[in-house]
Amino acid sequence: MKSVLARGADADDDDAHDDGSIDLPYRIITLISGRAGRAIYLAQIPGASTLVALTTIGPRDDTAAILDRARSWKPALTEVKDPHIARLLDAGPAGDRCVFVAAEFVGGPSLAVPACRDQLTAADRRTVVAQLSAAIATLHDRGLTHLGLDASRVKISVRDGVHATMIGVGVGLIVDGLAADPQRDLDALTSLAHSLGVTP
Repeated sequence: MKSVLARGADADDDDAHDDGSIDLPYRIITLISGRAGRAIYLAQIPGASTLVALTTIGPRDDTAAILDRARSWKPALTEVKDPHIARLLDAGPAGDRCVFVAAEFVGGPSLAVPACRDQLTAADRRTVVAQLSAAIATLHDRGLTHLGLDASRVKISVRDGVHATMIGVGVGLIVDGLAADPQRDLDALTSLAHSLGVTP
């Protein structure tokens, strides 16, 4: 199945089954996390080694509006290229009153994990804040905002020097339908920096 973003505004229900379900264009490997109305899976593009973070949302009554917003934001979101941003890749229908959102998968712990934060030196923490600040500037330059930045949406790798990656980009704009608000991102960055003992 091709997603709504790939198929364009004239997407139809050719891939729907009699029971209303739709085959997702990804092979689900395992559940990462889940709560009422939303689950995140580690998934793979069939025939490729690419891993994605696949979020399924619903059932909801506003899936048509979500897909409309996905088409609207697609050009800017898919063109984002920044080493500290997990790019949103795709979105589409996922059955009766459900949608999916796929993004680049980033492994490793988040800043919300105490052991992850504790391993960071003062210099590491300053580097993390600088990397996030640059990533946010990349988004804002393209008219995008994160709208949900917090410690749980920052993945950390220390394999070759500390490297921070923002996840969840596009969710606030597409799924939650929030208006772009750069100041909200800047306030979130300031709060996150202070929690790391860094002055942004």
